[in-house]
Amino acid sequence: MEIITQARLKGGAFANLNEFAARVDLRSAGKRALESLIKVGAMDKYGSRAAMLEALDRLVAVSSSQFRAAEAGSCRSSGPTRASPKASACRLSGCRPA
Repeated sequence: MEIITQARLKGGAFANLNEFAARVDLRSAGKRALESLIKVGAMDKYGSRAAMLEALDRLVAVSSSQFRAAEAGSCRSSGPTRASPKASACRLSGCRPA
């Protein structure tokens, strides 16, 4: 959970799930922790709990791919920003704000 807090302090609130996946290395946060956050309603502003739980594996995969690429030096250093959310290579469908 600390990695999520650090990302939020550094860049402000997350605009959507795509930005969340781009700014937080979900490999470090852990799938179980994310699942818990979704189930207790901490991420309700990003969509329905059912849709987010269904998309959880994709969310972790997108984040993992992006951070692996960044580590390899083949990705932009900061990834998508709030100013350019279309920079993300993958969009998560089915998770619309409630």
